[in-house]
Amino acid sequence: MVNVRLSLNGLLLALFLLALMSCSHQAVSPIQGSWRLISYCQPKTDSTCTPMAVPNDKIVLLNLNQKGEFKEEYKNTLPIHYAFLGCGNGTFTLEDSYLLIKAPCMSSLSGKLFKATFLDNNRLILNPVTDNRTLQTGEFMLERQ
Repeated sequence: MVNVRLSLNGLLLALFLLALMSCSHQAVSPIQGSWRLISYCQPKTDSTCTPMAVPNDKIVLLNLNQKGEFKEEYKNTLPIHYAFLGCGNGTFTLEDSYLLIKAPCMSSLSGKLFKATFLDNNRLILNPVTDNRTLQTGEFMLERQ
């Protein structure tokens, strides 16, 4: 009876360890997920912009997944009206606090670079920057969905 009990305990321990090892998680970047554009500052000149709010009935979503892919979605609006990038799908990378987005339809093969600032876990501000990381006019406020 003791051998059966030891074998059963050993089997349960092995199953537990196997289940624990199979549940390993990939590191998740804080920027991954679905983000809704709440407001933005539309550049007027090189140094000024006009604050704009996205109405509640209009939805602009930016989806960033674990594979480094991004997708823009528009509901009740067109990309030309409230375009974050207005460029459809592509890829992204996050390095330090800079988000680089690339899409086939962009005019530059190097993509669009943004300074990413988290206000908290659910709110994010993206500011466009040049390739040498100098801030440009404009700002996008997004909220995690």
